Amino acid sequence: MDYWIGELIKIKSTGQIGKFEGSTASGTLKIKVGSIFVEAAEEDTEIYEEPEEDDDQSLDLKDDPQPSKLENELNFSPVLDLHIEALDPSRANEDAHVIKSFQLKKCESFIQTAIKMKAPQITIIHGKGTGALKAEILHLLNHTHEVFIIQEVSNGGAQECIMRY
Repeated sequence: MDYWIGELIKIKSTGQIGKFEGSTASGTLKIKVGSIFVEAAEEDTEIYEEPEEDDDQSLDLKDDPQPSKLENELNFSPVLDLHIEALDPSRANEDAHVIKSFQLKKCESFIQTAIKMKAPQITIIHGKGTGALKAEILHLLNHTHEVFIIQEVSNGGAQECIMRY
């Protein structure tokens, strides 16, 4: 099958969806899934057809500033910085408990997206601070089946995880 550069394709064996970037010298296909490049055999791929929207929803994207769920996944970065200044600077003056709750929700969402995208590795930057956020993040990671290895990096300010599917 001949793909066009930039065409959305699905890797059948993993369910990952990405943009076709070309072929390698060995004949495998090079696919960009989020910010990660993945190689796949041509017979393990197919053109991705985005599900049709409900009939009652507007198809005029000019009025919808929110990116689609697929666009968010294609722009997935395997690194999450939980510093509030990086996540949402407008929340910097909120109560510490409110900020921590927001950071944990963002982290949970990030991990779920990483699992859906079958990211091989993720990094969560929680900072050093008092250690309260770090403890919550470690608890979350230790109770996520797909997290295979957790390694502290950046002098204790982040956790790097190897994922298993």
